Amino acid sequence: WNNIGMALFGKGKLIAAISSLKKANLLDSIEWIINHNLGILHLHTAQFVTAFHHLQASINLNSKTPFAPSFHYLGIALAHLDDHPNACAAFKKALKLDKKDDAVVARLNYAIALYNEGDFDEAAAQYVALEAQLSALAHTPGADEPETDVLERAAELEGCLHRRGVATTPSSK
Repeated sequence: WNNIGMALFGKGKLIAAISSLKKANLLDSIEWIINHNLGILHLHTAQFVTAFHHLQASINLNSKTPFAPSFHYLGIALAHLDDHPNACAAFKKALKLDKKDDAVVARLNYAIALYNEGDFDEAAAQYVALEAQLSALAHTPGADEPETDVLERAAELEGCLHRRGVATTPSSK
């Protein structure tokens, strides 16, 4: 049921996907990945409290081998719930756990959350680190290129920071 739910999610059938994942959760309530997937789906349907619940359950069920994306998505949920300190803690944990490509998206979302909270200097610092990661990826043979929407959101963030008069170059720190 978990795989069916994620296949439905991939086809954009969110309600059917949630229904399948809830059935999977009923059948195996201690499987962390089911809660992780439910958290992602609830983020996509803007049900942030429910997303928080499932992502927190996923993290607690998988405490021996923490999964960075669970912390990343938890940070997004908490940012939408206006819990800035805990959102920042979740993003920092995600970045600490994942030093690979996935950290690019986590860092971008962290920078956006900081910007939305009004912490422009730290948002700029995270943006500079994001640009360094993107540059390193561009020079890594065989590395996947970031998705277009990630690059577009990064450019939007840079524009917003510039309009606020916040420098986004490494030498500006």
